[in-house]
Amino acid sequence: GLRMKDVVEQAIANADHQSEALFALSNSTKILFSEKVAITEGKTEKIIFPAVFENLFGVSPGEDKIGIVEIGGVNNIPDTMRVLRAMGLPCKAIADLDFVFRTAPAKGLIAADHEDLAACREIFRRLEAEGHVGLDEAGLPRKHNGNPAIVAFELLAADVGAQPHIDRLFDAMLDYDIWLWKKGAIETYLDIAKTDAARMTFISRLPDRAYRDALPDYTTIVDAMAWLRG
Repeated sequence: GLRMKDVVEQAIANADHQSEALFALSNSTKILFSEKVAITEGKTEKIIFPAVFENLFGVSPGEDKIGIVEIGGVNNIPDTMRVLRAMGLPCKAIADLDFVFRTAPAKGLIAADHEDLAACREIFRRLEAEGHVGLDEAGLPRKHNGNPAIVAFELLAADVGAQPHIDRLFDAMLDYDIWLWKKGAIETYLDIAKTDAARMTFISRLPDRAYRDALPDYTTIVDAMAWLRG
């Protein structure tokens, strides 16, 4: 049989950015004692997931043999998953909505001309014509009026016409064990800023049922945790 070293080297050779795919070695302590790995692209997930997980299930991810690994750069998610699977480690990933528009087609997870992507690009064009978003040459959001591109994806997600398309794109990524934040990014579900102060406030208030019930969409976070654990 193949030695682990050979398997990992082969997986890394197939990855786009060899040095980035080597994340598996730099994060090896996280995955060393894991039976499953949850990959996140965002710092918010990395910080709050353990607290949410423990609040829900009464055990930490570590006690449940789940390693939560944050990787820089959304493009690395598919390569990272390939490396982990080559190592015999089951893994799942959680990504922002823009993943399915930029990374997924580039990595062959979805056709670039997929009808639901095309329908969403139409909606982006309308939002651009209305002055709400700015688009790049590929017809996808860029920074606009000082707002990062993710704001445009949040606007898309809030558009009634886009929702059936986003639902289908979500299902398409779920087939690859990738969970998409349909509303753009996790912060929208929790109504928090992308700051450490906001994340820590969230964690400190998490045990309070009334606080959780008042969040925009905590049930989806619960669903994501159950999916990661399943």
